[in-house]
Amino acid sequence: MPDPALYVIVRDGRHEVRLDRSGALSLPETLFGGPDAWSDPHGRIEAEPYDEVWASGGVLLDHDRRLLRWYNRLSVTDDSLGLRRALMPLLAQCWPGWTVQHADRGYAAVIDGLPVDPAALLMSDPPPRPVTAAGMLAGLNAPSSVLGQPLSLDEYVATADPFEHLGNLRGYGLTVLSVRDTGRTVRDYVGGMLLTGMLATGPRLLAILDDVQTAAVPGELYVGDGGLLDVADRTIAVWQACSGRLEPASWPGWRVTVHHDGLPGHLRRCGHDDTPLRLPARTVLAEACMLFAYDTRQAEHHYTALLNDPDWPGVTGRRRAVLHRLAKRAANDGVQNLRRG
Repeated sequence: MPDPALYVIVRDGRHEVRLDRSGALSLPETLFGGPDAWSDPHGRIEAEPYDEVWASGGVLLDHDRRLLRWYNRLSVTDDSLGLRRALMPLLAQCWPGWTVQHADRGYAAVIDGLPVDPAALLMSDPPPRPVTAAGMLAGLNAPSSVLGQPLSLDEYVATADPFEHLGNLRGYGLTVLSVRDTGRTVRDYVGGMLLTGMLATGPRLLAILDDVQTAAVPGELYVGDGGLLDVADRTIAVWQACSGRLEPASWPGWRVTVHHDGLPGHLRRCGHDDTPLRLPARTVLAEACMLFAYDTRQAEHHYTALLNDPDWPGVTGRRRAVLHRLAKRAANDGVQNLRRG
């Protein structure tokens, strides 16, 4: 089944489930058509929702609560929380009077409230394997597993560059793990290790990290998840950019929470300034061009033209207003950078 999307429509206390066999290919672009475009969504009416493995994307359209919630695992929007931050206010303008949300928990947030057993529909992930000290030392600060090459952190950051060729945009592969010790000093570790695997190691992780070299946190383009371990407060705050459930292992005597604020929120919790590491406006524009284009060549053409002329008339349809707005932000960001330089 090619790129299906699950639509849950709630109206007058009753729900209807539809499966659009190719709906994920056009999310969230079709949502910019507003309520009129979604008065009768595409898709075959189903007696009950397919399970999670068949739903690459999903939309909850709740007319009773005037709530719109969506996700798309196949889209650049799933990796890029920075792009979602830019798009969501623009999408909300197309749905006046509605609450517009990204389904951070993915499929689980779309079927929330349906008279079904979620456990029977959600994909079950194998339990994460705790990492060894040797594995931690090999994986942190050396994200070789991300691109399948023995790249250093600096080499990886240099590789994930959307401006040389949009098809080479390969970011969001790193994990940032920060530890605040009892003296309130924060140490940052960066690498290609799985966050869930590191947390599954339990409190022994702290001793392992004592032998790992710290690293400067890279920009938002390169980071996909992270966690802050506060030793004094015995709390752990974890996050991931992509949609889906994040269920970290429990630490006895520690309080583990999940937030959806991405790297900027992580940095603020650490007491760092998140402004320099937020996704640049030019990168947001590049990703938006990839989102709305039919292929990489068209995305590159639109990106270059919009950088030269933010009001370039070559984009049409629903994407026009969005790309023009983002192009103007990129132009303003470039002017500010020149002034600071």
